[in-house]
Amino acid sequence: MGLLEKCLDFLPTRRAVSDIEEEMTWEEEFTPKRVYHKEVSSSTQKETEGTASLPQEGSWKFVHEMISEEGIELLKKAGIDDELVFETGDWVADHDLGIYLILYRFGGRTNWKKTYKLILQGQVIEFKTKTIFHQQDFSYEDGEFTKGVIVKNVSNMLLPLAFEGQQQRVLHIIQAALSAASPSYDTVIYRANFDLV
Repeated sequence: MGLLEKCLDFLPTRRAVSDIEEEMTWEEEFTPKRVYHKEVSSSTQKETEGTASLPQEGSWKFVHEMISEEGIELLKKAGIDDELVFETGDWVADHDLGIYLILYRFGGRTNWKKTYKLILQGQVIEFKTKTIFHQQDFSYEDGEFTKGVIVKNVSNMLLPLAFEGQQQRVLHIIQAALSAASPSYDTVIYRANFDLV
């Protein structure tokens, strides 16, 4: 047996990968993951074990994690007191700047959806999902969701004056959240412009 054949023996076949995916339960597939954690600085880069890449730039630090007890207190201070958020929520956070995009689930297996809340420096930014995120009706066929989430236009989003000049950073948080929250979907970002009012 040649070297190439030996190497190919170690690679999983398409069928093997398919079997693994079929064995994955709905709960396993959509349970918030604690492993998304990456810190990046302009001079050094440090990753924790089991990391997944998130969009970043310069010394920005994004963390995708379950909402901790301290995080729940932060949400309550911001006016979010919802057990559904606490029980099913996770967030993509920039702790240094105080940006938190909270993701939480509702609905059953066939109409699974995700709702977003954004906190900037302790202030909840209210927005209509249709304004920023166009969430297509999810189609569930043959054990797979066939439609995903498309980011539309965020120009109608009002940001506090404290975030002037930070539009791109907030946008990266949103992109990171979508990437972390929807690994099974085709996430298409086709337009994202901030116009501060």
